[in-house]
Order: sequence, then structure tokens, then C-alpha cells
Amino acid sequence: MSSSNSRFLYGIFPEVNMKRCHGDFLINQILTTHGCYPVHPHRIFGKSADCEYGRDQGTVSHYVYECQIYREVRQKYFPKNLFQLGILELILNTRAKIGLKIIIQDILTKSLAGVESSS
Repeated sequence: MSSSNSRFLYGIFPEVNMKRCHGDFLINQILTTHGCYPVHPHRIFGKSADCEYGRDQGTVSHYVYECQIYREVRQKYFPKNLFQLGILELILNTRAKIGLKIIIQDILTKSLAGVESSS
């Protein structure tokens, strides 16, 4: 069985290796593409898959590389050659990992706030 999620994760980790397990909830949100990104609840519940900025789908790649909401985070935490780096390289970069966590935490917080307001 193959899915876009498994292909995304395979692109980062083409071989199973327990030595590189990441026990970090926010980083696992990036690696699995599950959870707080709009495209995930869209697949399950039919909610909008769009980023809140409304210019693209709310995917991991969109938020990390493109979303205007996180432009300042990218400028502050990510290396200048960001667009030449893959997700795993960003995760392994200590400063970029902080930026990734800031982005994911913000998306998660907004996602949970949306759930509370719609209840």
C-alpha cells in the first residue's frame, strides 16, 4: 500500500533505521504529515485543505517553504540556502529545528482554537 504520506516520509527516510527515531511530537507532525496541517483533516473530515492565508493547500512543504505567515520565522531561523535543503536537513540543523517547531506549534494552536470555536 502506498499513499502520498508514505511517499513523503520515504523521500526523507528511504530505509528503516531505528537509530534515527525522533521522539519529538512537533517534529513527528512534520515527518508524518498528520495532525495539524489543513490537508490532513481535509482527507478525514472534508474540511478545507487551504492554508489560512488562502493561497495554497496547507501542506508541510507549503508552511515550511512558502507560506507568507511564516516568512519572518524562515528569515530568523532557517539557513540562507533553505530552498536547496530538504525537510530532514532542516530537522538536523539545530537553529532551523527551532524555527520548524515554532511554525508547527503555531499551526497546532490555531487548529485547536478552530476546533474549540466550532464546538
